[in-house]
Order: sequence, then C-alpha cells, then structure tokens
Amino acid sequence: MTGTQKKIVQRKGMQKTKTAAPIAIPAKPGELTNKLNLSRYIIFVFALLLYADTIDLKYTLDDTLMITGNKFTKEGVGGIKEILTNDAFVGFLGKNNLLPGGRYRPLSQVIFAVEYQFFGLNPMVGHLLNILLYGLLCLLLFNILHKLLNKYSGSNPWYLSLPFVAALLFTAHPLHTEVVANIKGLDEILCLLGSLGVLYLCIRYTETRKWWLLALAIPVFCLAILSKENAITFLAIVPLALYFFRNVKIKELLVVVGAMLVAMIFYAAIRIGAIGLRVTDVTDSELLNNPFVGASAAQKYATILFTWLKYLILLVLPHPLTHDYYPKQIPLISFGDIRAVISLIMIAGLAAWALINVKKKSITSFAVLFFFITFSIVSNVVFNIGTFMNERFMFTALLGFALLAAVFITLQLNVWIKDKNTFRRVALFLLVIVLSGYSIKTMSRNRVWMDDLTLFTTDVKVSFNSTKCNTSAGGKLIEYSDSISDPVQKKIYVQRALPYLDKAVKIYPGNLNSWLLMGNAYLKLEDYAGARTAFENCLRINPKHAGALNNLKFVVQECNKHKQFGESVKSSWLLIKYTPQSADAFLNLGLGYRGQAKFDSAIIAMNKAIALKPGYSEAYAKLGEIYGQNLGRLDAALEYLQKAVELDPKNASAIENIGIVYGMQRNFERSLEYFNRALILNPDKPDLLMNISQTYLIMGRKDKAAEFMQKAQTAGGNKK
Repeated sequence: MTGTQKKIVQRKGMQKTKTAAPIAIPAKPGELTNKLNLSRYIIFVFALLLYADTIDLKYTLDDTLMITGNKFTKEGVGGIKEILTNDAFVGFLGKNNLLPGGRYRPLSQVIFAVEYQFFGLNPMVGHLLNILLYGLLCLLLFNILHKLLNKYSGSNPWYLSLPFVAALLFTAHPLHTEVVANIKGLDEILCLLGSLGVLYLCIRYTETRKWWLLALAIPVFCLAILSKENAITFLAIVPLALYFFRNVKIKELLVVVGAMLVAMIFYAAIRIGAIGLRVTDVTDSELLNNPFVGASAAQKYATILFTWLKYLILLVLPHPLTHDYYPKQIPLISFGDIRAVISLIMIAGLAAWALINVKKKSITSFAVLFFFITFSIVSNVVFNIGTFMNERFMFTALLGFALLAAVFITLQLNVWIKDKNTFRRVALFLLVIVLSGYSIKTMSRNRVWMDDLTLFTTDVKVSFNSTKCNTSAGGKLIEYSDSISDPVQKKIYVQRALPYLDKAVKIYPGNLNSWLLMGNAYLKLEDYAGARTAFENCLRINPKHAGALNNLKFVVQECNKHKQFGESVKSSWLLIKYTPQSADAFLNLGLGYRGQAKFDSAIIAMNKAIALKPGYSEAYAKLGEIYGQNLGRLDAALEYLQKAVELDPKNASAIENIGIVYGMQRNFERSLEYFNRALILNPDKPDLLMNISQTYLIMGRKDKAAEFMQKAQTAGGNKK
C-alpha cells in the first residue's frame, strides 16, 4: 500500500468515527399543542401570582379622582349617563375646576360605577378585576407573539422560545406595578387589552379573510380608545406588525387601516358629543400642571431627552421606583448637559438603526419602532402631558423592550454560543436570574401601594425633590393623625408632617396646597403664629382662597379662646387685609383688643363691624359686654344689649347679660325675667342656673336658690 493510499484510508476511517451533527426531530402535533397550552397556563398563572398580594390593598392615589371622591361613580349605575357625557374629572373637580386638557376615558369609570352599584366602596373587587384582566392581557400577548414570532425560535426548546420569553419578561417587569396595583390603572389595562385584541383580530383576518373578524375589530378598537387615548398609536402598530411578520399586500393593509379609521371616527363623534374638541395638551401656567413653565424651548427638549434616558435605564434596571416625578424631581437641563447628549445619541442611533432595517423586517427593528410609536403619545413631544414622566407611561411601550431582551436571550446568545447545550444552560440561567429579580421587585413594590400613607411616605424617599410628593406625604400624615385618639401620638404624626411640607414649599414656594396643609398642621399643634404665616403665604398666591381665609378666621377664634390676644389681633388685621368688608373680621379684632384691655380700640373695631353690617346682633352684644363688664357703664351696656336682642330675639347670651345688668342695678325682678328668657333658649347652662340661684338667694328665697343650685351642679356634672 502506497503512502497516498494509507492517507486515504486514514481519512476514511476518520470520517467513519466523526460524530454526526444532531438533527432536530419535529415534534408531533399533539406534543406541540401540549407545550403551547403549558406555555399559556404558565403565563396566566405567573401574572396572577405576581399580583396576588395586591388583593388586600386599599384605594390609593388617583382612586380618589375616579372612585372614592367621584360623585358620578358613587351614583352607581345611575351615574353612567353623566360619566359618558363629561370629562373624566368632572365628577371629582366639577365643571368649573377642570385641569387643563381633556380626558375622556369613560370605559373604566363605567366599570367602577357598576362595581360601586353592587359592592359599594370595596377595593378588593377592583384589585381582583385588575389582576384577572392583567393575566388575560399577558395571555393574549403571548398568543399574538406566538402567531407572529414562533418561527424565529428555531430549534430552541419551548421554554426558550422567543414568544414565551418575551411574554414572561413583559409580565414580570416591575414598571407595571403602578398600573396593576393601583385600581385606577384599569384604564391602562383595558387600553392595551383592547389594542392587542384589535391586532389579534386583524392577524386572524389576514389568515382567514373572514370579514366578521375585521368588523369586530372596529368596536374593539373604539372601546380601547374609550379606555385611554393611547390606543390611537395602534393605528400604526397594527399595519407595522402585519408588514413585518405577515406577507400582506398593500391593499389588505389599507383595508385594515380603513377599518381602524372607522373606529376612530366613531370615537371622535362620541368624544366631541361629550366634551367638545378639547385635547390633552397642557398650556397651564401652574408648575404642578405644566412642568415646563418658565423653561426655554432648548431646556424643555433637553429635559425631555433626559427623561427618555431615565426611562431606558428603568427598563433595564427598574430601581428605585416611585409614582412621582413632578417638579423638581427632574431638573431642567440644557443641551450642554452630558445627560441630554447621551440620550440624544442613543435615541437617534436606535431610531436610525430601526429605520435602516425596516426592509429587512428585523424583529429588533420592529421592537424599537414599537417602543417609539407607543411611547410617542406620552413622551411630552406630541403633547405636554402635565408632568415630566411616569412609570405607568411605559406600560405599553415596555413590550418593545421585552422583545429586544427576548431576542438577546433566545437568538443572539445562540449566535455567540455555538454549542447548543451550553447555550441553553446560559440562556436559561440568564432568564431565571432576570425573572427572579423582576418578580422580587414587583412583589415588594406591590406592598408599597397598600394605602396612601405607605405610598407617599415610601416614595418621598425616592422623589425627595418633588414638591408634590413631599406635600402628599405631609398631608397624609396630618390626615392620619385625625384617626389617632392618643394626643401624644397624634402630635407626633403632625410633627412628622411639617418637615415634608417645609421642604415642599422650599422646592416650590408657589405650592399653595403645601402652605395650606402647613397652616393646618400648626393649628393642630396650637402654634397660631406659624399657622398665620402659612395661611398668609397661601393668600399671597391666591388672595381669594376660601380655605385659607376660613382657616385664618379659625386661627383668630382659637387665639381668643386660648387668650392669645396679641396673635388674635395680628391674625385679625391679616384677615381684614384680604377681606376688608368682613364684619366678622372686625368683630374678632375687637375681641382681641378687648382681651388686651385696649377697650377704645375694641369699641372702634366693633362699631366698624356694625357699620359694615348694620343688623349685626353679636357686635351690639359684645359692645354691651365691654361697656358693662370692662367700663362699668351700665346704662350704655343695657342700651347695646337690648339692641342686640331686638335684632336677634334668640341671642341667649345677650339676654342673660341684660339680666346681669339688671341684677347689678338691684332690679332683681327684671333680672329674673331675662334670666328665665335665657333659660328657655339655653336650659342646661350651669353659669346661667348659678346666676338665677344667686339672685333668688339675694332676694331671700332660699328654697328656689337651693333648687337652681342643684340644677347648676347637675348641669355642670353632665357637661363634664
């Protein structure tokens, strides 16, 4: 055998011993069905388990706007007509106090009204519905992804298929907690559920050419938009998905788009009929309604880019989370800020890459376009949405990120790791780690939504520079203090509120609600000077603010009650500054001066009150007290007191004081006459009963004196 022949034999031997590449054996139809059903079961149950611990949560945040404080919702079924014919906030704010922009999202509120009709204010019902609908949403999403993307999974096992992994990542992502754990988030769930329903129906239509599927898509899309306007973005998403993943002709795409436009026409007609042509753009000059007040165009768009960067970071690393990104949690920045530059480069790069790869019908291109299209309506570019950003705004757009992450785990790793077994181990390990982290974060975040007190005092640690979150934390602590009977603990909670409110007004001195709450806190602590200062700051912002004016009046009354007459006079003059025609303000000023023994000033103030309100019985009565008790001028006292009773025959105090004056004049019969008249109006007043007893004693009628003394003691005991 020649050398050449030996080499040939050796090569042949090598070929015989070489291991052949494994050939993927197609699964049997029944096996595929079982695995598909198992995938569906896992997705649905996984969604329910993630949010099962929200079932016992209470109403929080915007639930007040739409449920607990909304008069239409609380009319039950009877309020549905009003819900369908008004802006979403009318039931809470009234027609004259609406926030800028229009919000017509009646579907979820109708459901809330039906819930109220049958269950009253029962948050468990709302949370249960959110959980079930979220599970259904995730299940529908998986079915759509399976139809569109399953062919891209190649030889991957079912648990590493692209649709399954993408659906799992979407389901588990912690950014969804704000929507699912907050009952009001039903509008977001219904919106996406309806939007995906339209996509599913259109996919089935292209597969079967059954017109009823397309006809059904029209009301489904209309309901999706009636849940929330964000569904409008699916007017672009549906044809985009059909273009990328179905060989659909342009004519068929136009038919699908035409059906969706019909739905939009129906929606527009309903909306215009209900609230007119109002749109959601915000032009308000109040910082808490328009975070870009005072910002230049460059600052506005640089800051918007910065918020996009924060969104991208939260998609990858959802920590820390908060419900509040109001001013000035997000700082206004310029294009000289590196954060704006980085965001611009990333966004422009992603957009360019996605557009370049449209013709290739790349999954990643679709994912990026899906993200940008669905995010656009809440990005602050199309409309000013009234805040810098919110985690719930990622609810739909997050699907684009889930697709990208799933492509990386199921496809890209497969390219990098040639050995299939190693790839599967690495991919499965990575998926388990990510899902575990997301799930733990989601479930821990759920409990933060237990109630407003927990939510606000937790999130203020993240949103520490938000005037709104600091105000919410302080306000809720004050509210909670009202439910505490222990005066020491009550005081502790009020004191805890003050640093939050103080920070809120330092962040934004124009925050009227913070000043108002601060004044209320000082009132509860009986710090009347602090309360006066806080209410004065309210009135500097809004000189006609009814709450501040009423509370300032209460400050004056409490000062007089607790004999802090100097503070009473200061607060009265402040009240007069903003209500110069208020007879009550001058009356209280007079009481303050009287307490300071400045009787001339008190008389001037009382007479001013009478000049403003000629029939002011109480002012005449107080003048009578000053002349009688403080100046010893009984004739003048009697004149003013009788005038008070003439103006108000039921002024028991003035009637009693007339009796006292007659007693001081030794006219005991007349004294008793007025005491008895007062007694008819105020039969259980101990001081009055004591005066009658003393009068009878002076008159020598000891039996009657003893009788009324006993009544006085009994009344005094009952009062205690």
